[in-house]
Amino acid sequence: MQTFKTASNHDEVLVSIDVESVAIGFTHATDDRYPVTVSVVNDECQVVYEGMIKPNVTVVSYLTLLTGLKQGDLDRGEALEEVLQKVHALLSPNVVLVGQSPKSDVKWLQLKQGVHYKRVIDLSEMFKIYNPKYRTTNYFSLAHEADVLLGIDLNSSTGHNATQDAKTSMQLYQKYKVLDS
Repeated sequence: MQTFKTASNHDEVLVSIDVESVAIGFTHATDDRYPVTVSVVNDECQVVYEGMIKPNVTVVSYLTLLTGLKQGDLDRGEALEEVLQKVHALLSPNVVLVGQSPKSDVKWLQLKQGVHYKRVIDLSEMFKIYNPKYRTTNYFSLAHEADVLLGIDLNSSTGHNATQDAKTSMQLYQKYKVLDS
């Protein structure tokens, strides 16, 4: 398994991580969700790790329209602790996490700044725009950003896919670097 440890801690390594979840409660809060699929992608959009987690709590909804998952799909998954160990083993303090609003992903994976990553690049913050007419800031979905900037239709698949989303996040960041230079 590839790890993102470098010879020098001064060298930053770009990594995209995405987590998809099911509902274990009745609100939209992160605490009412449980991580079930995890994908880690390197800066060349190569999948370094894919994992499926079998929930050890009662699932209220598989959020099938969003995730494409249904009852039974997660039966072959691993325990959360096993997946966390594998993901943590990949990471190091020089990793820069790239993702679309990755705050929940970082929380679900119990990642600690300075241990598992150096900093986070939040694509939703990079691509936001100010709307002077309404004096508000508009944020866009990963699907919208992918459609407009990459010509990729994420809505054509059956639900969110952690690997597809992680790859798309890295592609968007690479595109941003090109546009910004």
